[in-house]
Amino acid sequence: MVTVKTGILPFPVPICIAGTLISGSANCITYGSFGFLSPGPETYIYIGSQGSRYTNNGIKENGYFSVTIPSKEQMQKTDYIRLVSGRDTDKSTIFNSFSALQTRQ
Repeated sequence: MVTVKTGILPFPVPICIAGTLISGSANCITYGSFGFLSPGPETYIYIGSQGSRYTNNGIKENGYFSVTIPSKEQMQKTDYIRLVSGRDTDKSTIFNSFSALQTRQ
């Protein structure tokens, strides 16, 4: 039998970057808990987030979020946004951000 400490997974976990707008400014966070539900005509994406995360404010405010699977070249930035809070750090310039809603006319 293998014993695993709580909070440590015994296998690699893919990560994603979830983004949203908070008071009109882009904000993002790294998540290791995400996935897809109901692949079919409509696919739903879920993220597992603690209620205290600053990004949750933007998701609740707007009703949507984006998901990006970071490339190997983006790992340093991805790790950085995991370590700092959008409450204290402006994350809007870390990645080139755009809103698909802005492109709809």
